[in-house]
Amino acid sequence: MQHQQVLISSPKQFYEVIEYCKVTGYCSYDYETNGLPFHNPDSVLTMVGMSFQPGNAYVMPLGHDESWCRDNWEFYHDIFCKEILLNYSITKIAQNAKFEYIWALKYGYSVKGRFFDTMLMKHLLDERKPHSLASQVARFIPHYKDYKDDTEKLAKIHGWGGIPLQTMADRNSLDCDLTFRLAMFYEDRLIKSNLYNLFRNLTCKLVPTLAECEFDGILIDIDSLVSTREIVKEQWERHRFDLVNHKSLKRFDRYRRKDLIKSAVKALMDEISELEESDKPNARKLIDSRLLKIQNLSTGVFTTKKDQEFNEPFNPNSSQQLAEFLFTHKRGLKLKYNQDIVSKKTGIPSTGEAVLIDVRVQDNTGFIKTMFLFREVDKIYGTYLIGLEEKLSPKHTIHGKIHIHGTETGRFSSAEPNLQNMPRATTSSYVKSLFLPPKGCLLFEVDYSQAELRAVAEMSDETTMIEWFDKGWNIHVATACKSHKMIDKYDEVKKILKDETHPEWLKWEKRKKKAKTINFGILYGQTSKALSKATDEEGNLIFSSMDEAQEFIDIWLKDFPKISKFMKDQHKFAKKHGMVIQAFGRKRRLPEINSKDKWEVLAAQRRSVNSPIQGIASDFTAMSITLIRDYRLMGKLPDYFRLMYTVHDSLGYPIKPKDIHTIEPIVSKICMEPETDKWFGFKFKKVKMKVSAEVGKNWAPYMSTTPTLNTL
Repeated sequence: MQHQQVLISSPKQFYEVIEYCKVTGYCSYDYETNGLPFHNPDSVLTMVGMSFQPGNAYVMPLGHDESWCRDNWEFYHDIFCKEILLNYSITKIAQNAKFEYIWALKYGYSVKGRFFDTMLMKHLLDERKPHSLASQVARFIPHYKDYKDDTEKLAKIHGWGGIPLQTMADRNSLDCDLTFRLAMFYEDRLIKSNLYNLFRNLTCKLVPTLAECEFDGILIDIDSLVSTREIVKEQWERHRFDLVNHKSLKRFDRYRRKDLIKSAVKALMDEISELEESDKPNARKLIDSRLLKIQNLSTGVFTTKKDQEFNEPFNPNSSQQLAEFLFTHKRGLKLKYNQDIVSKKTGIPSTGEAVLIDVRVQDNTGFIKTMFLFREVDKIYGTYLIGLEEKLSPKHTIHGKIHIHGTETGRFSSAEPNLQNMPRATTSSYVKSLFLPPKGCLLFEVDYSQAELRAVAEMSDETTMIEWFDKGWNIHVATACKSHKMIDKYDEVKKILKDETHPEWLKWEKRKKKAKTINFGILYGQTSKALSKATDEEGNLIFSSMDEAQEFIDIWLKDFPKISKFMKDQHKFAKKHGMVIQAFGRKRRLPEINSKDKWEVLAAQRRSVNSPIQGIASDFTAMSITLIRDYRLMGKLPDYFRLMYTVHDSLGYPIKPKDIHTIEPIVSKICMEPETDKWFGFKFKKVKMKVSAEVGKNWAPYMSTTPTLNTL
């Protein structure tokens, strides 16, 4: 099918296209912007493309510098929103519809009626990345596989707002047309794959919910951010100083730089030898320049930018330099390591946290401990303080992204910033305390309690675990008790764990951590080797050895035989069908289950268990946030009660103090009983979902103060 496009050049043409969309009942549309975030005062829509049938598209110039309606483009955009986006009779189609929805919100509009999102359709049909429009076109409509290349190159040079109108319109029109074609192709496949219900009743409903969440953003306490940043900067400088001036490292660094100079001198001597044997007319001049270079390097005179590298001190963020010091350099620590940590691409051993934890017992210099301290402060300072400040809007709000398509299991991912990676509350709660609800409100958080374990108990019909949930027991505490043959002492142990002064508190706290690690680790297919490297919040190993971890695994599988059977059944189902399916209908394709590589098979087996467990827990959360929005739109919850964030199994909302006791029971009931039988044909019969609700002045779990110089 050929593509036809028209760059609209008059009001008459624009109104005609609006009418064409009404006649067909479809509009595949795509916004182009000048590349700035929507909350930036200088951001602007440069054009909107529209296609009412596959094979053609019309582009309406808006705020582009070459637009014929540049001075009153918002007038035409208002008409587009009123006649198309708010029209229930027109099916809207977009790639990443959340982006378009957010930009409509910027100008006071939403999107009504049915819509398709090709990115989300593709994610349900094939959860593996990539999900971009370009990758989909290359796969299914290869004739147009390179159509974005020219504008991508121009954008790097001139920015998105600097691309000529016609050039940008060419791309924009194809975006609309090809998205339309893909949507029609995907819709039929979703229906035949029994995924249409999941797409229409959950995935699509997430778009407006999360678009509003991202658009509203989260208020940041700017005064506290600035003061905290300065205090943590001092911590960062002190830890960095301690690291780069570590006695062992300083000695290594002197030799490292000498070796670099020796290598450079040797290379220059080799060049001189070649020049002496050559018949080049300027050979003498070239030899003299290299002799001068050797003299400069030998006396510590660095004349070029490249030479300055010889004088630069050790960079603690350089994985190559760190690997040399720890593992490979003759003047380094020469720690022993397994070859499986060596990168196939670079040939350099990994220096990640798991590797350092594994080898730190060999380090008697204390360097790795110092490295851990630096890394923790470095991440807090660079990512969570400097990073937050760089992303602030003029109103001191942060507008992170929540990706519906971010994982293969269906769980959301978070970016810019990644709220899922905020520092642990026990170590750096002051970072979360920077996140505030709107003025006049508190922050109301609802958190699912052990959702994944409840899901596996229901799916496996594990009697013991179901009984524990019925009693309201903490599964991790109960698991610790059972593994030590003290399940009848559960109440006593629970009391011990609430009293840090009790002489047996530490013993049971460690047992609980081991139980928690096992409970989740086994479900995610972790081996005894992986579990033996698990650490607590203070960075201490939870298990003393692989043997101890394996002992706990064996006990756990014996204590929960039906879960063990469920896991084996999942392996068999995946082997037979090449996929697994969770209760909401979401699929995880596992073609590698039939691989000849045993490691790929083992990985597929782990995913066959992990995916439906993690997927059903995350879909409960997803369904809850959409239902809460529905309640708000129906007037059953106040209009201000809008999602602020969702992180894993928790939901955050602003709440006025006077509404706490009215809203809490409504929201908790929605989360615990979200009518899955009505919309998806299943209902948990033996295990009930449970949520806990908390209210605070900010996102931190308890009152947090700005860190002092000795708190980190």
